[in-house]
Parts: sequence; C-alpha cells; structure tokens
Amino acid sequence: EVNLTQQGVEVELLRQHRYPLIHLSFIGNIGKMVSVDSRGFINIWKYDREHVTDFDWFFPEKKYKLDLNKTMYSPSSSDRPQVIFSDRGRSKDTTQAQIARERRAAEKSLQNLKLSDPWHVSKSQNPPLKTYIFVPPGGSEGAGAMFNVVARHDKTDQLSMHVTRMYRPVKVPCSRFVTTVATPSGEELVIVLLFPEYPPKGSHLMILVLDLPTMRLRNFRKDIPLDVREFFDVRDKNVCTAA
Repeated sequence: EVNLTQQGVEVELLRQHRYPLIHLSFIGNIGKMVSVDSRGFINIWKYDREHVTDFDWFFPEKKYKLDLNKTMYSPSSSDRPQVIFSDRGRSKDTTQAQIARERRAAEKSLQNLKLSDPWHVSKSQNPPLKTYIFVPPGGSEGAGAMFNVVARHDKTDQLSMHVTRMYRPVKVPCSRFVTTVATPSGEELVIVLLFPEYPPKGSHLMILVLDLPTMRLRNFRKDIPLDVREFFDVRDKNVCTAA
C-alpha cells in the first residue's frame, strides 16, 4: 500500500502514518520535519542514519496524537435553574426602584465572580437580549458543574437575568479534520477542525494553534459559526470558509 499526501504525492519514507497525510513541513523552516495525517497523528522526523530502518524508510523521532474531540456542555434536564436576578415576570407590586436596587446588587455579585470569557453567546429578538453562558472556574468534569447564565438587554447592556444551572460535559467528535497550515516562521501549525451542531452551540469551525518547539497548544481558541449549508459544504465538498 502506497502512502500519499493530500496532493497525491507518494511518501514512501514516512510509513509510520497509516492515514493520508494532510501536512508536511520543516519546523522553523529548516531542520526537523513535522507531518500530520487525517486522523490527527503528528510525527516529528529527524533526517539522519539513526532514524532509518533496515528497509530504508524512516521512523519518527517523536509521535503525538491530536485530540479530535471537543468538550461541549449540555444543560441538565433534572436540575432546575436557580434564579439570582430577573427583571421579568415580577409582581405588580414590585417598583422600578426595587428592581434597580436588586440589579445593582446582582451586578456587584457578578463582578466578584470574576468570570472568564463566555463559553457561548446567543441572541434573541423578543425581547432583544444577548445571553452569555460561562463555564465555572476550573471547568466542568465528571458529573458536571453549575454554570452562570447571564442575559443582558441588547441595546443598553443592562442586566436582565442571572441564573445558575447545572451543565454536564460531553465529548463531541469533529466531523472533519479540515486543514493545517504552518505559520510563516514555521514554528506553529494552525489547525482547523469542523464540528457539528450540539445545542446550544451550532455547527462551527474551531481554529487551534500548535507550538511546534514545545508541542503544546497555545491558549487560543477561535470558533467560526456556520449555517447548515456551509457545514455540509465544508464536510462534503472540501470547501473551507476559514480561508
């Protein structure tokens, strides 16, 4: 069986890969090579006699496996949300001054939580709200954790609702390893993965950056939302809208 790159080029010396190669480049544009296949296996190659077998093909100096799953979160159906603040559904006896006092107290509590960037953001039209879902510090493992769900009025950014709700982690496999490209310096790989819809998140491309000298993912994640047509174009027609 002949191993081929994505462009159909034979790679007889790199038989450690059992799946089609989608990337081959030199780390730092000189020296060791890095290769990536369609199943996320990453090999580092050193071109010397110590890494050549008796059959005249090379074996990798180091081997890695990129996790092609993404941790997403699903709200628990058995646990009821706990309302911290809401300006909706109030009794007629509640005054605007009382709501304003409660809103200020809720805002102060949110500031004390020191929440990180939201895991998910969505918009609603009636009423026009922007809702943010925050993963708790330390993430969510095993049975799940209490997430903070914050809704703000779209035009004024005024707090409308703050609830806590139990979310459970779910591993979602990517639908396709779209591509990987080396940065101009050759020190990093930009990786693009396609993920299906998993409510509340829609289908999207996820962009990662792998630092080659350390073989660690940088603290960078970028999700690019896709509509239904775009998802199937990327999955089935080899079209990448991230270009």
